Parts: sequence; structure tokens; C-alpha cells
Amino acid sequence: MPGNCLKLIVGLGNPGPQHDSNRHNAGAIFLHNLCKSYGGDLRGESKFFGE
Repeated sequence: MPGNCLKLIVGLGNPGPQHDSNRHNAGAIFLHNLCKSYGGDLRGESKFFGE
């Protein structure tokens, strides 16, 4: 991304391995793949996980 432009991309998903391939996790799956393609990683922050 050119310059100091800040972007926010949100990918929602359901927790738990039983939902890994669920179509409702498409946003989270896309974000994970996008991050991998740019050499980044995703870290979970417990304060952002709603239960």
C-alpha cells in the first residue's frame, strides 16, 4: 500500500474447529489467506473475542 495510508479489513468468523470450513467464515478465511500472501500473521487478542 502506498504511503502511510492505514487500511482496516475485518473478517468475521465463528469460533471452533467445527466451523472451520463453514461458509459463514468466508471473511475470516479470506483475511487469513490475504495475510499469508503478504507474509504477515494473525494473532488473537482475547479482549476481542466475544462469547
